[in-house]
Amino acid sequence: MEKGTISNISVEYDITLLKVNKAEFSKINDTVNALSEAKINIGTIMMTQTLKDSSSLLFSLKDEDTSRALDILKQSVEGEFDVKNNNAKIIIHGNGFKNPLSGINDILDTIVYSGIEIKQFSTTDTELAIIVEKSEADRIIDILKPFE
Repeated sequence: MEKGTISNISVEYDITLLKVNKAEFSKINDTVNALSEAKINIGTIMMTQTLKDSSSLLFSLKDEDTSRALDILKQSVEGEFDVKNNNAKIIIHGNGFKNPLSGINDILDTIVYSGIEIKQFSTTDTELAIIVEKSEADRIIDILKPFE
């Protein structure tokens, strides 16, 4: 990876990953609306359909909103809940992310080959967002700084 691949790195600390397995598919819109009405700021929502009538949902949100979000989710959808607190969301901006995707691949490889577990990532044409253990955030910044 070359210097200049990354234009900016920022970190949000105290992020929770909240997963709902076997959520009834027909209740998902109501569930997301209930979180919105409660003014809970959701960073990322991911859904995968696992069975005909049920899905898995994965939310990222601030640790401070976790108990309220979990209460709302338990009232609006049945499922199996998994909560992982004390994460960090690292947002990496770069110009080399559009095409080819080699810039993003290089960053992910650099992090993984450094022995850091990536719990979730998402991309746009200019941004890579990664969720990792909070204790690994500074290490990732140190690893990626030479490529700014």
